[in-house]
Amino acid sequence: MAYRLRILTPAEARTFSRMTFPAYRSRLGNGTLAVGAYSGEEHIGLALISPAADRLSAELLSLYVDFSHRLRGLGSLLLGHADTTLARANVPIIHTTWSETLPGMDNFKGVLAKSGWAEPHKRMFVLRGDMDGDFGREVREKYSKYREPTNLPRKYSLTFWSDMTEADRAFILSKESDPDWFEPCANPFREESGIEPAVSLLLRKDGEIAGWLTVHRTAPDTLRYTDVFIRADLKRAGAVSIAMVTHAFWLHLAEGTPRLTMAVVMRNEPLVRMYINRMSCARLSWTWGSKKEYG
Repeated sequence: MAYRLRILTPAEARTFSRMTFPAYRSRLGNGTLAVGAYSGEEHIGLALISPAADRLSAELLSLYVDFSHRLRGLGSLLLGHADTTLARANVPIIHTTWSETLPGMDNFKGVLAKSGWAEPHKRMFVLRGDMDGDFGREVREKYSKYREPTNLPRKYSLTFWSDMTEADRAFILSKESDPDWFEPCANPFREESGIEPAVSLLLRKDGEIAGWLTVHRTAPDTLRYTDVFIRADLKRAGAVSIAMVTHAFWLHLAEGTPRLTMAVVMRNEPLVRMYINRMSCARLSWTWGSKKEYG
């Protein structure tokens, strides 16, 4: 069967909205590269890519092929068309991430492999819990000692993010790109307007900021634990992060939103081990990542 592929105009891209995730539909035709596939005049596939502002990289946001046209190499054709466009624009690398819980992930990984992408690697550990159900009951039964914010290693304390002073803000901003602190992409103020004040926390050691937990509302019934950060050079960081996050669970219970999601970077081994070994009632999964370099 002959397929027709083309770079979509913004107006054309918006007609493919059913072929990407709801979170990305507003980005169709808005700074993204959209490669559409047609069978005759029928829309049958879409690769949606977001180039970085500096054009030093790009992110594959989604790849979709209608069910009746799958297993015919169309996914590889879409990625190949995108490769050609990015290479001509001198974009050196493209990367992507995905959740292992989404349907069709084995096929997606197969398409990436055939298209010359690197071997996938585990990236983030994802926890989902129901505060009105088994997860909330497990927090109450197993982690009652963290209900109060005082159960931290000596010299550490917790305050609410909303109690931050201008001096605190300036201190955090001054640490951007410091090797023991955070990269610009992890700036905790990047989604500041959506921070949930009842649950988000600042961690202090001897009164000075040493980390934070930022939480955002992603739906009326769901809070997302966005950043769990502790300064890299601190000892006992694992025990401190567990205490901070678990105290936040208690604050979440008091606040009343029924659901939570949280992603933890793979290198935060204490939190990952805690969730795998001790939180049997949570829904646990991994996100994966891969990349392809041009040249």
